[in-house]
Amino acid sequence: MAYQLNFEGKALDAYNAMVAERIATAMKEGNLARDDLTVRMLRPEDLGLSNPEFTFSITAAQWNTSQISTTVSNNRWIGINGIILEETATPSAGTQLKFKLAGRDARYWQIQGINTTQNSTLFFQDPLTVDANTNITMDIYGKTTDTDYRLVLLGVVVEKKGILTM
Repeated sequence: MAYQLNFEGKALDAYNAMVAERIATAMKEGNLARDDLTVRMLRPEDLGLSNPEFTFSITAAQWNTSQISTTVSNNRWIGINGIILEETATPSAGTQLKFKLAGRDARYWQIQGINTTQNSTLFFQDPLTVDANTNITMDIYGKTTDTDYRLVLLGVVVEKKGILTM
């Protein structure tokens, strides 16, 4: 099974392992002590989106390429472990997600039917991890057209303290 409906069992284990790995990688690559790091929820801006919301415009019967296309900032390490389809989105608009890291295929997640799950939420047992200074792109296959497709990516950011100011 590639995904899970509840945040427990293997999905929770995968999340905890992802967070521990992101912290270890940040400490090693950033030459930082654990006390120099903070762990927080993933925001749309962390993935290059200009507005503070995960909203996409997709067209039917095609891959909508580079819905996300950015290079992760220095001193920031990302993990993506799930998605939520907001109620305002067309339920069957997107059916597949494809991620590339540094131009290479990294994940291919089938998400058709997410609207029939509890809270329209999926947690993946194979989280995607993205290192600092790495390019990430996300493509969405559109089953139907939706100019306000609200697909929230769930995950964490491990970063050097003080980068994000509130």
